[in-house]
Amino acid sequence: MSEALQLPIIDLSSTDRISNANSIRQACMDHGFFYLVNHGVEEELVNKVFEQSKKFFSLPVEEKIKLASKDCRGYSPLYSENLDHSSNTKAKASYKESFYAGPPADGFNQWPSEDFFQKVDSVNEPCGYLALLHYPGDSDSSREEIHGASPHSDFGTITLLMIDGVPGLQICRDKTKQPQVWEDVPSLRGAFIVNIGDMMERWTNCLFRSTLHRVLSPKQERYSVVFFTNADKDCIIECLESCCNFPPFVAGTTWKSASDLHMAHSSKVMHCFSQIACLDHGFFYLVNHGVEEELIKKVFEQSKKFFSLPVEEKNKLSVKNHRGYTAMYFEKLDTSLSSKGDSKESFYIGPLRENHLNQWPSEEDLPSWRSTMEAYHEKLLSAGIKLLSLIALALNLDEDFFQKVGALNEPMPFMRLLHYPGDVDFSKEEVYGASAHSDYGMITLLLTDGVPGLQVCRDKSRRPQVWEDVPSISGALIVNIADLMERWTNCLFRSTLHRVVPTKQERYSVAFFMDPNKDCIVECLETCCSETCPPRFPPIRTAAYLEERFRVTAMTDTEDFLY
Repeated sequence: MSEALQLPIIDLSSTDRISNANSIRQACMDHGFFYLVNHGVEEELVNKVFEQSKKFFSLPVEEKIKLASKDCRGYSPLYSENLDHSSNTKAKASYKESFYAGPPADGFNQWPSEDFFQKVDSVNEPCGYLALLHYPGDSDSSREEIHGASPHSDFGTITLLMIDGVPGLQICRDKTKQPQVWEDVPSLRGAFIVNIGDMMERWTNCLFRSTLHRVLSPKQERYSVVFFTNADKDCIIECLESCCNFPPFVAGTTWKSASDLHMAHSSKVMHCFSQIACLDHGFFYLVNHGVEEELIKKVFEQSKKFFSLPVEEKNKLSVKNHRGYTAMYFEKLDTSLSSKGDSKESFYIGPLRENHLNQWPSEEDLPSWRSTMEAYHEKLLSAGIKLLSLIALALNLDEDFFQKVGALNEPMPFMRLLHYPGDVDFSKEEVYGASAHSDYGMITLLLTDGVPGLQVCRDKSRRPQVWEDVPSISGALIVNIADLMERWTNCLFRSTLHRVVPTKQERYSVAFFMDPNKDCIVECLETCCSETCPPRFPPIRTAAYLEERFRVTAMTDTEDFLY
């Protein structure tokens, strides 16, 4: 029994990477198959590959046999493999002939002539195997058990298949169901058909599906070209932690994924947020955030101008009401260290609605400094509010949840300009630009100047701690989950430990802390609690939590930090 199937189409040229990632994720979970278009392989090259393939398979058998398969390279005649291991009979053997080409670099490939596979080889890459397949149209298909390729799953990570348009490919989405239901996979002109292989299924702990498929024995001659992408032979395949620690609907990914703030509020996006951003790492990049590149450049220019002022000028704006200048070693974020404090200086700018509390350099000394910082502050506040609405949806809440509970009713967003001098004596092991800490509020949006130094520790309880560098992406904000969000989500979303290590280079960054209204009560969400996972934290008033954190980490009197 078979029925028609419409697979998802993935456009490799799309700039909407997060939408593509979500579509791939869904396709890998639902079907294990999808179409790939705009893949970069020209139509002319595809046509030439099929032409050359037909030329080879039209050679006399004795010529093809001269290139009989060795080291999984070369020619395999009809009935040479049985993909369905439930039977060893010839009836279950595949009625096709094939030619395999492996990674060009290892020198094991066999070629009909010096230039025969020149065009074919151009689509091959190291660690991949290229197979040319020919299904003759003259088989006795009246026998039910004769297949062009008997039911099987592929062995590697992913397979990319190009067919000549002749039908025959079918998939069985539920290999355990009896009787099996087989669905035809139509050809899509110019598209690769991509499917998940066994190794990827193992890596993802069966989250992504290595789907059973077959080729019916057609009455038409049929050609296809298959590219098997396999892992390095010494690569250890083991189930990813990100596919074991969380419910089955969560897809694994790396913290390097970039999220687009202009994406639609779809369930796929929410699942992506849950996993990419918050569950696995607590850090992610944010692109298309609405802050113009020109404004970003101006912010860094003005920041450098301020920190280059004489110390006595900067000290005139010493911090009051959590606004203004903090000198080197003002705070020690990791209180377990014996060092005198963190080797950075900073400048705080609080909520613009309370501008009477903010301190500003004089217009005479730094013209347009204030207007630049205010413009950036407004842009980041807007981006932060949009981002929080997506996070609410990721938690199965209304997108205006944080407004409803009062968190964004006069929130407390603080902007902090940071300067890490490059001339500090870093010979002491415990000297850091910013020692290990987690942030205090809801989320933090960070802009860096590209100089390295930021590191994250994904498992704060592990000993010894493992620290990973966070590369800079031009124009992207680095977003991290903070303590109050971790409390709200009952530790479902992670407030990740991070630090800035010395690099001997001068470094500038701008942090924007999205803190809730000072009177907002933060308590574990019902959607993040259960009988087996009761609330880990009691309710707490925002101001009480933040005041205590500042009191512990500041190296001077903290009275001016209290809200």
